[in-house]
Amino acid sequence: MRLNVPNIISLFRIAAAPFLIVCGRYGADAAFIALFVLLMVSDVLDGFAARTLHEVTPEGARLDSIGDTLTYLAAAAGFWLLWPGIVERELFYVLVVIALYLLPGVVSLYRFGCLVSYHTWLTKLTAVLMAAGIFFLAADDWPVPFHIAVFFVLLEVVENIYITLHLDAPRIDLRGWWEV
Repeated sequence: MRLNVPNIISLFRIAAAPFLIVCGRYGADAAFIALFVLLMVSDVLDGFAARTLHEVTPEGARLDSIGDTLTYLAAAAGFWLLWPGIVERELFYVLVVIALYLLPGVVSLYRFGCLVSYHTWLTKLTAVLMAAGIFFLAADDWPVPFHIAVFFVLLEVVENIYITLHLDAPRIDLRGWWEV
């Protein structure tokens, strides 16, 4: 693996994500929120660095996707430990998001035999909206941004599956469905 700036940022996200669970386990809600925000900012930075430094690679896209997956899994676990009442109240939306995030992986494994990382504009927008939704749930117990983000996850999943079904082989860094 090549250690360039974007990959180092992604590796940081991969290493730091489990600490969201640690924050949840020890009731460190302020530390959880701060670390979650840092991980979301670093998610934006790794892609920006890759494009700016012309270091967009399949390996970097995979590292970014691993960082995304670990961050969201650890955030969900840490959030559940810190705010179980909110998770219970929002369980329908949480289960919908989990199901939606699994579906494109199943489709890409069936179609290509591997997971894909398109990183479309809609994917990036959805990540920002989901981060904001989780932040507002944690900081203010305000569910509306989270519910809006869930709707955008649905749109993202439709786009992802459309792209997968219309490509002959996996690709990275597509701007959207119109590039297939």
